[in-house]
Amino acid sequence: MCEKGIWRARRKINAVALTPKHIDKFVSVYARNSQVMADKLAVYVRQGDVPLWDHYCPYILLTACETILGNSVNLHPREFQPFCEAFISYFDNVITRLCRPWLYNITMYKLLPEATKQSLKKKIVWNFINNLIFQKRELMKKKQSDSSEEEDYSQQGELKSLLELLITKSGYSEAELREESLVLLLASIDTTVSVNGFASVLLSQHLDVQDKVYEEIKNVFDDFHQTITIDDLNKLKYLEAVLKETMRLYPTTPLIMRKCLKDVKLPSGLVLSEGCQVLVNIWGLHRNPKYWGPDADKFRPERFLDITPEQQSAFIPFSSGPRNCAVDACRAARLARQRVREAPRASTPAPRASVAVKRALRLVGQRLTAFS
Repeated sequence: MCEKGIWRARRKINAVALTPKHIDKFVSVYARNSQVMADKLAVYVRQGDVPLWDHYCPYILLTACETILGNSVNLHPREFQPFCEAFISYFDNVITRLCRPWLYNITMYKLLPEATKQSLKKKIVWNFINNLIFQKRELMKKKQSDSSEEEDYSQQGELKSLLELLITKSGYSEAELREESLVLLLASIDTTVSVNGFASVLLSQHLDVQDKVYEEIKNVFDDFHQTITIDDLNKLKYLEAVLKETMRLYPTTPLIMRKCLKDVKLPSGLVLSEGCQVLVNIWGLHRNPKYWGPDADKFRPERFLDITPEQQSAFIPFSSGPRNCAVDACRAARLARQRVREAPRASTPAPRASVAVKRALRLVGQRLTAFS
């Protein structure tokens, strides 16, 4: 865990690069890569088993790398592919280790072959990021000019990656830039893949909702291949409600830990003492009938079309307060020309995101059909 002083300083710096006005500038990147993924999925229509998870991960990683690290990732395909594989595999193994307490002992873990493999994967990831940072610094030195403060964020209409913004504004060392880049990559990929996965499963189980999403998209866009703007995305109110309802039922971070900096008296009268560690059950909060009604466990996106202030306060998929997720909005239009046919409904899937979604997406993938 990052020390309090270091975290606060870095969070303040990162907030400059992660403001909505800068994130929204990457809509064209999101739209372009979304269409590429949709086109690739189109060839699998009625072709049997399709592991959608395997399509989501590379697409989202590429999009995240392009926005965070810059277009230069596209200039190094030979290095980028091993980086992708090492990055995804490394963190898959981290989660696996977390689920196996007998591997917590670092001394014993280092004796296992998996520890050696993890070290090699980390080396691939670090080398790729370090090389990009070095090349980016050199390129920025060549382009350096007497530009104004506002022009620092854009050069001749060219989008600046978050890495460039951090280099320009932070004064970070190479090691700090690598750390922040990896944190941003992991946070963006983990949340987006999870939301996409669960949304796909839920839409396959609720065809009426899927039809409403599709009709809204058709009403907003005359052509599936037209250029998407932030104004277009703001019109997709029902799609936004679907994504929020997905995150309510399946928050990307179901549990968070916080430390009381002073005595806190709860409405029940219970006092949490200063220094006490508190486990916040976001999963339970998002399914509490007190806030969401008797149908709290049901997928009903309409609840977000007229959400109450109390419900808004109880909706914290990216945490809340000073340590909330820096990018706390999910704005994406999935303009695929396919739909997922009806899939069997489970009662209430357990909160085991990666396993549950991977299995469900393989089931959903078998039912890809073309929109008529």
